[in-house]
Amino acid sequence: TTGLDLVQSMGLDAKRMIFCYPDTAEEALQLCQDLGKTGKIGVIVFDSIDAAQSEKDTKRLMNETGVGDLPRLLSKALRSISKISVDNECLFLFINQVRINIGVMYGNPETTSGGNAIPFYSSVRLRVSSKPSKTLDGAITMKVKIVKNKVAPALNKVAEFDFICGKGTDPYLDIITHAKDIGLIRFAGSAVKWFNPETGEEESLCMGGKLGAKQHFIDHDDQYLKLHDAILNIGKEDDS
Repeated sequence: TTGLDLVQSMGLDAKRMIFCYPDTAEEALQLCQDLGKTGKIGVIVFDSIDAAQSEKDTKRLMNETGVGDLPRLLSKALRSISKISVDNECLFLFINQVRINIGVMYGNPETTSGGNAIPFYSSVRLRVSSKPSKTLDGAITMKVKIVKNKVAPALNKVAEFDFICGKGTDPYLDIITHAKDIGLIRFAGSAVKWFNPETGEEESLCMGGKLGAKQHFIDHDDQYLKLHDAILNIGKEDDS
């Protein structure tokens, strides 16, 4: 459960955030619509679809079942939410969980809760998985795969990064990992070498692998800024 302590530990400004804890899916989706229509909210996070219960579901006994309450509700709500998102420039982020379809013998048995409304109305869908980090204690390596993208031609691309529990992502490690992927940093055993953006030649940077490079850039902020700017310039060249 997201709380103020967790938000603040990740460097976010809790004073600019609104936390709501609705009792039913109907209340949650109505809040999404009302907040989105104000035009003053930039991002609305729905956490999560799988945990949402319709009003009918909350009134049922344990031995009673219902079919399709949440999918029907989402299908109705997302028609208006998709328009609200465009008209008010508000990003709606719906978090879901992966489940397994029983009886699937061929193909991928994985599915997501809430029916087909979310896959249909979403502009971008990200498949997130995680595993323990091999380089950092108390961290997990996040793997994010784009499974749907209507705003850019980046389908099926995968990104990996370390997520430190209770703190979030590390900007230094993110820069180092990306620089390695595009060839600006090279690891030779424990030695770290980089292509100096000013000279264009490969130079020895430090020892200690990825963590050693992180500490080096913390101690040498000027080199970190050079690497940061070099990555941005490469991105601009690719866009052009």
